[in-house]
Amino acid sequence: MPKLQQSDVKAYIADGTISSISIDTAIFDKYGCNLTHAVLARLDQFKKGGVNVMLSEIVVKEVINHIARAAAETQRELNAALKRHDRRWGLSKDLATLKAEFQLNVDPDVAATEQVTEYLDSVGAEVIPGEGDGNLAAEVLRRYFEVLTPFEAREAKKHEFPDAFALLALEQVASARKTLIVCVSPDKGWAAFAAQSDHLVVVPELDLLLSWFNDPGRHFAEKIVAIWTKGEAKDIEVEIDRGFEYYLDGIDFGINADAPLDYDVEPISAVLQHIYKDKIGSPAVIAEDDDQVTFSVKVVAKVGFEAEFSFYAHDSIDGDNVSLGSRTPYTEDDLTFDVTLTVSREIDGGVIEVLETTVTSTKVSADFGYVDPFPDDDPTHEKY
Repeated sequence: MPKLQQSDVKAYIADGTISSISIDTAIFDKYGCNLTHAVLARLDQFKKGGVNVMLSEIVVKEVINHIARAAAETQRELNAALKRHDRRWGLSKDLATLKAEFQLNVDPDVAATEQVTEYLDSVGAEVIPGEGDGNLAAEVLRRYFEVLTPFEAREAKKHEFPDAFALLALEQVASARKTLIVCVSPDKGWAAFAAQSDHLVVVPELDLLLSWFNDPGRHFAEKIVAIWTKGEAKDIEVEIDRGFEYYLDGIDFGINADAPLDYDVEPISAVLQHIYKDKIGSPAVIAEDDDQVTFSVKVVAKVGFEAEFSFYAHDSIDGDNVSLGSRTPYTEDDLTFDVTLTVSREIDGGVIEVLETTVTSTKVSADFGYVDPFPDDDPTHEKY
């Protein structure tokens, strides 16, 4: 189906032509596979009827794998940290209770499967079998060798097999049910496939799509953002600051830097400095009812970063790395974040009650520029 304008998609939603929503794995990854994030969790609004949430079995399994992989990594890190701390402090503690409390002995695949199963139930999602209604393998192989969407003429096209099965199975279901499915994905392969489909429409952002289902709450959200932009909502700013603190505390941000020596680098801190009020975007309403409105908005924020650079030189005779000291420089960068707010509709005495705040970003990184290992030394003195 040729690319539709926003007005066309809204019209198809209004008249029931679009009766189902499906989501690509990349959307779950955007929110860190945090299934409690408001944008993902508020898909439960469609349980009341009218619109079906459909997820390809391929996507479900990929999300399980991504959660399990991240869970296994944090298990290893925490387990190792507990052991190092116990040994360094000479505590001789029995760590079994702590390991049980933090689920360090739980199989990550089992835990991830339980999380996703609970999520599917909470939003009332229908899982579409990866093989479709019958065997799609022949059609997938045909598209692969003829380089048809979603496959592309490049070496990495083998990685598109999961997308091919997911899209063809959704196409098959939509055709059988004589409906349109709106798929949410930033992937160009999904968009190219939908452009040739009679039954699939692709939009890039989930919060944008959800806003088209929740137009009645848009004016309230715009009012809240206008008050915030004018600096007249200190209660909102306090809650957003807390949201940033929770998100940035301990984040493993990316680091770009140049130095004249080899170095290891470790992120130390990332702290919100301020949000540019003149760069707050328009709200996208995710869900709304008589009591509250949930919306997301893009903001540009200045964040201060610290990182520890440990410099060394390689001793070719001994084969060791010789430590040459360390530095902890500070830098600031302007970054874009998604802020999701759930706000009470009742504004009592001008006080806006924020019920929930979530901050996310696709990438957090800092550019430290040139890092001098010896900024205070005599430049005429030989250092190494």
